[in-house]
Amino acid sequence: MSEQPPFAEIFGNDPIKRHLTQMVVRNSIGHSLLFAGPEGVGKSLFAEEFAKMILCRNDPAGSHLYKLNAGMHPDLHIYRPEGKIGMHSLAAMRSLSEEVYLPPYETDRKVFIIYHADRMLSYSANALLKTFEEPSPETVILLLSSSPELLLPTILSRCSVFRFHALSDEEMISLLMKREQLSLEHAMQITNLSQGSVTKALRLCQKSEDPIRALMIEMLTFGKFESYSLLAAKAKQLAELIEESMKHAETTSKEELLKAYCDKPTPTQKEGMEKEIDGIVAMCLMNEAEAFFDILLTWFRDLHLLKLNGNTKYLYNGDRLEALQKAVKNPVTPLEDLLGAVKATKLSLARSTPLHLCLENLFLRLEMIKT
Repeated sequence: MSEQPPFAEIFGNDPIKRHLTQMVVRNSIGHSLLFAGPEGVGKSLFAEEFAKMILCRNDPAGSHLYKLNAGMHPDLHIYRPEGKIGMHSLAAMRSLSEEVYLPPYETDRKVFIIYHADRMLSYSANALLKTFEEPSPETVILLLSSSPELLLPTILSRCSVFRFHALSDEEMISLLMKREQLSLEHAMQITNLSQGSVTKALRLCQKSEDPIRALMIEMLTFGKFESYSLLAAKAKQLAELIEESMKHAETTSKEELLKAYCDKPTPTQKEGMEKEIDGIVAMCLMNEAEAFFDILLTWFRDLHLLKLNGNTKYLYNGDRLEALQKAVKNPVTPLEDLLGAVKATKLSLARSTPLHLCLENLFLRLEMIKT
């Protein structure tokens, strides 16, 4: 094991750190655990560190840790959404159900991590029911989800639930100043925009200005478009920026995935890898789209705050106060209508509608063309 204490490099959610550590120390680890909470708050980091703690308990030579860090430990099994719609397949869940009952290969436990566990069709989830109803004493299953309400109640009822929270402003500022060497002022600005998500905060640190946010604010400050063709052009430009940002996340994720495969995968392994890569692409698109929706929602939330003469220190986009004050002079879309338009757009994306068309329809719903 590492000389550092468990979870030393992970910020926030300290009560969960203590609870998980005590579970390992006392050897009282549950069979099924659900890590629930918003995207970007560290659920996957906690799961990976917890898996290392479980599998490296009796490993003074560090051989298990070496294999875990290299992504090739036989007792750690990772399941991610697959295919172009990013869902867990029936075949994968059946494979998990069979693997659960086989003995560990090198340690006294096997750990299964299911990312985005809510992304299962009903028949895929049903394939897991026996696994949760009759768990193997030698296995630990970690479910990760930002939408635990979508899990089957029968699965949810058999899990010990750990609810993760977004980092506090103080924790986020401390993280950014320590890890990214930011000034206090810059750290506070990014903290406002990240809304407690480490993933969002670190992404904002990678560039002096988020081009997607810059273009969105330009559009929203400008108001309504003169014609549909101008609206469509901006939607296409935005889609290209989102897809460009997605490619970076996709490349990083692929590199991590490839660690788990040998240099010359078999045809079956290659087919499985391609499905996982398709799933990564689908999830990256959803994550980038979610970041876009956050920009939109915080902007309109700020406009409503200004409409009500609220204190400007509570603005998410306080660095764009001048643009907000200009935009607030125009009619402001009610938040209820905005939430409905965003929900419809997310549904279109889930149905594999091209991103630029989804954005066009969103802007039309928000009545962003002059009449």
